[in-house]
Amino acid sequence: MESRCIGILGGSFNPPHLGHRRLAELALEHLDLHELRIIPTYTSPHKKSNLASVSQRLKMVDLNFQNIDPRVNISRIEVDSIEPSYTFNTLRRLRKNEPHHSWILILGSDAFSGFKQWHCWESILELCRLAVASRPESSEGDIQSIPCQSLPSTKLSWSSQVIRDELRQGYKPLGLKSEVLSFIQEQGLYIL
Repeated sequence: MESRCIGILGGSFNPPHLGHRRLAELALEHLDLHELRIIPTYTSPHKKSNLASVSQRLKMVDLNFQNIDPRVNISRIEVDSIEPSYTFNTLRRLRKNEPHHSWILILGSDAFSGFKQWHCWESILELCRLAVASRPESSEGDIQSIPCQSLPSTKLSWSSQVIRDELRQGYKPLGLKSEVLSFIQEQGLYIL
């Protein structure tokens, strides 16, 4: 079977925003990927609540990454496992199910700055390569001691937390695709 290079972009995507989309675009432009899998978490072990349901987040992820590139696919590997999502466990399952592929985990520098606190972080490095895009106002942490490929900056400072705060205050966040914003408004998400 043909070996393929597959990028992985995971997260709670609560909500997904244009920064996530830009990170995917950078990965597609600068890494020699055959495929990019967007992997929403079922529940993040590092976050207290999911605010939007799994089905709502999946719909927003679909809207956010719609028409970006035919190599982009939304994966349900974590949401279908119905357990806290650890990157190490997901990568192990992917490598077991598709051992002929190579994997690149794509991160923003905000996530990368805490990488050494991730569950089995050293073992993650044995399962995949890392590609990191810097984000404004984000520390890159201990980047020298962790092998990774650098991607250009997203030049976007949006975060899901800031967007949720803006929505609660009645603002229309600039960091959301119009389709995602419409869905959030229809569903009444992030208001309380």
